[in-house]
Amino acid sequence: KQLWALRSPILAVAPPLVNYHTYLYPNPASTHFTVISEVPFEPTSRLLIYNTIGQRIGEQRLPNNATQVEIGLENIVTGMYFVTIDAGLGQRVTHKLVVIR
Repeated sequence: KQLWALRSPILAVAPPLVNYHTYLYPNPASTHFTVISEVPFEPTSRLLIYNTIGQRIGEQRLPNNATQVEIGLENIVTGMYFVTIDAGLGQRVTHKLVVIR
């Protein structure tokens, strides 16, 4: 479902990733979680993990053309986090992740 778009010969603005369906499981997680995407990751795609006060505590490039990747949680303590999948050009989606040890 497209929320907005502006297209002209001079200016084109891509809509946000409203239909970029990604899933995290298991959630809650303890040792790792898996990201599944319905569309393959782009060469510039990356995964960012933020704590609840907005500090970036992890970053990882996602494999080009993959639709699934496993992320380890070795250095992450119990708590709630925000996982952002950034496909570049401002296209991103954020999920809530709970880590329980």
